Amino acid sequence: MPRKKHGCLIVFLICLVLVVSWFISAYNYDRQMTDYGRRSNYLSNRGYARALGLSDFKYDTVLKKLGSPVNQTVLPEADQLGNTLVFLEYPDFRAAYVEIPRVNGSTRKALYLVTVWGESTKFGKKQIGVGSSREEVHKAYEKEPVISQSELAFSSEDFPNIDEGYFGEDWSRILFSFDEAGFVTSIAYEPPSF
Repeated sequence: MPRKKHGCLIVFLICLVLVVSWFISAYNYDRQMTDYGRRSNYLSNRGYARALGLSDFKYDTVLKKLGSPVNQTVLPEADQLGNTLVFLEYPDFRAAYVEIPRVNGSTRKALYLVTVWGESTKFGKKQIGVGSSREEVHKAYEKEPVISQSELAFSSEDFPNIDEGYFGEDWSRILFSFDEAGFVTSIAYEPPSF
């Protein structure tokens, strides 16, 4: 092989190694920033969306798939950031979003809570939902880390009747309210972060 072709091949291979190294670094960085590193034993984050007939909980996806909500409420958040709270209420559940202003004047809506009260919505293989017993919930979520009572206090502002909860995929929170007889009255899903 002539020297010139041999040199071009070496330069090409070096460039290829650099590009592959960059992609691997970018992938690892992205995974560290977005993959919170926990796989759920019971149900994935996407599984909670699928149980409600959705591919994900993005604001536009919910509106496109389910249409106009029964009730939509928009409230300014009590902070100095200019955020707004947007609630989309459907017959069986409510999705709550934070509308965050961007520097360019646009906004993005980030999910912060889904509250389910409809009896027809069931989650996972064990079909946990409103009406499930406390024992059924414990059996279904037995391999998930339990959220301590002190940590549940952080979720009680948005889901006030919380009795117990479990960490799901990527450390999302799956929260339960029970009646006095020990049956689920509502379930909340808090995504890992927004």
